[in-house]
Amino acid sequence: MAAAVIVNPNTVARAYRELEQDGLIATQKGRGSVIAERARTDVERDLKVHLGRVMDGAIAEARKFDLADEAIRGLFEDRLGKGPDRKRGGRHE
Repeated sequence: MAAAVIVNPNTVARAYRELEQDGLIATQKGRGSVIAERARTDVERDLKVHLGRVMDGAIAEARKFDLADEAIRGLFEDRLGKGPDRKRGGRHE
């Protein structure tokens, strides 16, 4: 890693130690470092909170135009099918 980003190997080692101490990564002998389960859970929780806020804003905007819930649902369904980064069957469903 140090050679790839052109920094002192001690800096990289310290960064890995700090990430492990913070519970963000787990180091396994012979396998390297992986994202810790706690970190995955935190990221998924934060993602849900963020997207919830975005969706709340979109719903509030739609309600300004007196759209019924079914019309709002239809808009979300329509956008799901047309989105630029359309992915189906993802991990976060």
